[in-house]
Formats: sequence, structure tokens, C-alpha cells
Amino acid sequence: MIPELERKAKISYNYALKKAMVDYILLDDAEKLRLRIYNVPKPHPHFFLRGPYPWHSSITVSKEIIRNTLFLVHPILVRMRALWNDKYKSL
Repeated sequence: MIPELERKAKISYNYALKKAMVDYILLDDAEKLRLRIYNVPKPHPHFFLRGPYPWHSSITVSKEIIRNTLFLVHPILVRMRALWNDKYKSL
């Protein structure tokens, strides 16, 4: 089973590598003309649907509470901590 997975991974890697090279080459308009490629199809957008999570609203509220009450990254506190470290680093 592992050799089969390794083979599939190598095939996928080689395909992605070749596709990336062609995509990069086709970014250049002169190269497209040289290869006589006039239209490059746009990739299809990926859509992801997810079901509702019952905890999502409580996480959002908690993030806001933390953002409004936790001041560890406040610019004044960062500067105060730097001053403290500069003054007392020899202790």
C-alpha cells in the first residue's frame, strides 16, 4: 500500500510541477504569441461549503472580548517592556 501511495504522490507532484512551469511560461504575452496560444482558460474557482458550527458565534464574541481587554500587544506596553529590558537587562 505504501509503494502505491508513493507512486501516486510522485505522479501528482510531477503533474503539479509541469503545470506550474507551463502556467509560469504563459504569463509572458510574447511567449504566448511565440507558441501561438491566444486564449488561456481561467481556472475554475473553488467553492467550499460548510455547515453551521454551533460554537462559531461564541468564538467570535470571545475574540472581540480578548481584543478589547487584553493589552499585551498595545504599543505603549511594548515600548514600556523594551525600556524595562534595556534598563534592567544587567540584573
